Amino acid sequence: MNREEVNMENIGEILAGAGTLLIGIAAIIKAVKSDSCKKKKRK
Repeated sequence: MNREEVNMENIGEILAGAGTLLIGIAAIIKAVKSDSCKKKKRK
């Protein structure tokens, strides 16, 4: 295997991991925003 092939595979894995992290963070932010909105409406 050439180093270039390994680098491409590593980049793909890193991008996939970053994508899942971003999706998870976005989901958490949405949940926090919805919770804060609900609390404000209750008051």
